[in-house]
Amino acid sequence: MKENRKQFESRSLTARAKKATLPFEILESLEIPCGYERSFKMSKGRLLANRYLLGISLQDTTPQVLFEIIHKLQMPESLFDEFQQKLPGANLVFIGFEDDQLDGTYRVYLEYWDKICAEIISRISALYGQAKEKQALKYVCDVVHQAAVKCPDRSFIYLEVNEEDDRRLSFDLNVYQSALRLRDIDSTLGDLQQHFQICPEEFLKLKQRVGSKLLGISQEEPTARERSF
Repeated sequence: MKENRKQFESRSLTARAKKATLPFEILESLEIPCGYERSFKMSKGRLLANRYLLGISLQDTTPQVLFEIIHKLQMPESLFDEFQQKLPGANLVFIGFEDDQLDGTYRVYLEYWDKICAEIISRISALYGQAKEKQALKYVCDVVHQAAVKCPDRSFIYLEVNEEDDRRLSFDLNVYQSALRLRDIDSTLGDLQQHFQICPEEFLKLKQRVGSKLLGISQEEPTARERSF
């Protein structure tokens, strides 16, 4: 009885190991570059340490190749039909594996960062729609687009603030994950310097001091009495 159990556990471990490596083998055979991220999952009395995500950019492959990959991973047909329907417009596809210590499972995620960027621009534009002067909107859009290009997964944070007492609407845009530096938006900063009529010498000193620093938060108050950025 114990011998049969050991044989079963050995076969189970071998099958799980093969399942864990299969996505790597498929992508390597198709010469598709990918990002790799490990993770773990905790629940009561249980730790699942063998989990990962492989990130594939739609710029590096085609829908047809992705369909081939998904078929090799044996996605159920009902889910495959849904995957086909939702793939258009996606920027990234993530293939996840979790060794649940039974059979092991795959998961597939889609991310639509172009749509998210468009939504951010739309919401910011709506804020500026309540302001008389909208020139700064162009500069904000420039920053969003540049951050989207430089950020591998376009993971930045957008926050709107509504202060009822003075009816001020503003927003914070955190783009740290883009690794965008102030010198990377030099052209936009130059336009802003002229727009807000900042002394050129004073602004140059600022850029020399902080030009190599990461761009953290871009804040604008479209409806405030005194314009700011």
